[in-house]
Amino acid sequence: MKLDDIKKLHQKKYRQALGHYLVEGEHLVLELQKAAARQPALKASELYVTDAYAHWAGPFKTHHVSDRQMALLADTRTPQGILAVVPTPSLNVAHMPEAGEKAVYLHEVQDPGNLGTILRTLAWFGGFRCLLSPGSVDPYNPKVVRASMGALFHLPLETEVPLDSLGRRYRSVACLDLNG
Repeated sequence: MKLDDIKKLHQKKYRQALGHYLVEGEHLVLELQKAAARQPALKASELYVTDAYAHWAGPFKTHHVSDRQMALLADTRTPQGILAVVPTPSLNVAHMPEAGEKAVYLHEVQDPGNLGTILRTLAWFGGFRCLLSPGSVDPYNPKVVRASMGALFHLPLETEVPLDSLGRRYRSVACLDLNG
């Protein structure tokens, strides 16, 4: 991918059009590597590194960039010097749950940090599918990716799931409401 296209991945419309998103920082790239061992589609990710990470070895195609180029590509003010361009997983929105499958439906979650925290919690408990309503923050937004601390790679995720579709897909649905 060209450097100009990578910079565009900061915007949702380009993430959707190009089918990729950014992962920034050593910890997240390590989590991506772990997930790629179980999810072959993630092995198509490409790594961009500065001199500080020139020694990095892993399953990804690696490109060397200058510190100046990294500063242009990164979403953070002081980038660590390592980022990955990751293919967005294709999601089966017609997915019918298997017996015993658990899902959490999040309605119009707007805050990237909150979504990242929820994704971390779901990944820690394991066995959950995350369903996001229309109007929710993009789960591939750089702030969500950072806040998830890699949990994003470890759980199935669907976006733009209408509330009225849950009754057709799940035998039972429990709800929590902010106002009680």
